[in-house]
Amino acid sequence: MKISGYVFDQNNQPMQGIIVSDGMNSVLTDENGAFILSGWEKAALVYCNILTTGSNDWYQKLSKEKGEYVFHLSPAKSNLENHTFLHLSDTEIINTTCDCFLPFVIAKAKENKASFIMHGGDICGEDAMIRHRKEMSFETVGVPIRYSIGNHDFLDGAYGEQRYEELYGPIWYSFDIGNIHYVVQSIPKGSGFNSGYTISEQYTWLKNNLENINSNQKVIIFRHDHCAESGDFVVNIENNTYDLPQMGLIAWIQGHAHTNFAFQTNGVYHVCSSRPDCGGIDNTPASIRLCTIHGTDFTTKPLFNLPEHDESSDAVWST
Repeated sequence: MKISGYVFDQNNQPMQGIIVSDGMNSVLTDENGAFILSGWEKAALVYCNILTTGSNDWYQKLSKEKGEYVFHLSPAKSNLENHTFLHLSDTEIINTTCDCFLPFVIAKAKENKASFIMHGGDICGEDAMIRHRKEMSFETVGVPIRYSIGNHDFLDGAYGEQRYEELYGPIWYSFDIGNIHYVVQSIPKGSGFNSGYTISEQYTWLKNNLENINSNQKVIIFRHDHCAESGDFVVNIENNTYDLPQMGLIAWIQGHAHTNFAFQTNGVYHVCSSRPDCGGIDNTPASIRLCTIHGTDFTTKPLFNLPEHDESSDAVWST
């Protein structure tokens, strides 16, 4: 079933060159903002691969009763060759709220003029996902927020991601800022609940998606977990080889491990953010991660969320 529609801005002006996806196929909107997708049997959503200030203006649920899908977007600034973003992960607010880390995130986003904030997954459970989306959003933080699904965000349903899609949208998508094409991927399966999608389908989407970017753009991928056990960012799936560095990858940013690291392998930065509330299993303090882009150059450092302490205290942090 073909999927068609239009993409406009808030002034009802057509937006040309926006990548629109159904989870498998990707096309660019024309000068009228129009798009036509060939359709995919597993498609649950149709979505625009653009960073917006809205939480849910960029995707719509597919319905047999609906003829055309019309989007009115509030795009975030995307022409910033030099920019910053924050990454945090594994907030796991099962029996708590975002209060223990959100003020720190808001302060650092303002201080570093972050273009967006990426949450690396593991919010943990339906109640937590509902609260997190309300507590940490553009309205509460002041910058665009995007999420990726963690293994503890798969729930009981027709398939593991169903409720996540209803609350947060697609589990794989992309957006551009400056010369960087940001891609969000999905961890292949959940803890106790299986995915409705295969890893092969995800990488086929990725290949289709990257066919729509400029040759001078570089790619940064966010996923809850690591890329592959080999660590070289070359993925072999069903007789298909995806050499991610050859496809433009410069950084793979994850959570999941509850540790804090950043190093290069095969020319790609492999980065992991620890928890922002209680730190990591490697005894690093609670932190979020600041990432800086200059053109296509990438640098990163942790920002430690240390509690206020008495100046007269003899306690000293060391590593």
